[in-house]
Amino acid sequence: MKNISLKSPLALIPLGLIYAVFITQHLFFHNSLIQLPFPVALLTLLSLFTCPVVATLFFLFSALGDWGGATGQFLPQMGAFATAHIMLIIYLAMPFRTIKDRLLDLYSSHRIGFYFQLLASLALLAVVFTRIVPVVPAGILSIGVSVYSILILIMWNLSMMHQSYWIKIGATLFLISDFILAWNRFVSPVEMARLQILIPYFLAQGSLFIGISLCNFAKKTKGII
Repeated sequence: MKNISLKSPLALIPLGLIYAVFITQHLFFHNSLIQLPFPVALLTLLSLFTCPVVATLFFLFSALGDWGGATGQFLPQMGAFATAHIMLIIYLAMPFRTIKDRLLDLYSSHRIGFYFQLLASLALLAVVFTRIVPVVPAGILSIGVSVYSILILIMWNLSMMHQSYWIKIGATLFLISDFILAWNRFVSPVEMARLQILIPYFLAQGSLFIGISLCNFAKKTKGII
């Protein structure tokens, strides 16, 4: 039997199963907060073999954000995830000649998708700045939530312009997870908040890892995803 290299797309199958075991064990069997960073820390290590450096930095800062969440340090958690989103924004923007050109391409070829993306972004911004930000304690926390919200919307919009559906799905799940987290923390308690936040979050990270890895493999072999 031929050995499977970590630099082969086939490696994503066993790697995905290992990741699934990690998140299942954390969510349902041994949900110690101190273990929260473990699943994404695993993706960080794996990404050294399957992803470009900027994507590895995205997973690394995400794991640091998980550590902040596990230790109850919300500002460091938000700062780490904001940095992670900046890394992901850089990765997502790299294939485009200019964002303006990509928007024009999207508008001319997928007008329904373009308008959906625009309306969804405006609706989310409206909810964030009319329902969430006003109830966040004034000062650095309020500024941080505002900046973070804009960053994740930029990340989501860029992901919707990407060719990989894995990346589109991952970014959307990330957005959903963060929205539930913010609503639960600042507006109103959400039933079964932990699972509603962490399940889409871990699925988002796994989906982004697969999408970025496949794109990286395709780039190296001059294929198309």
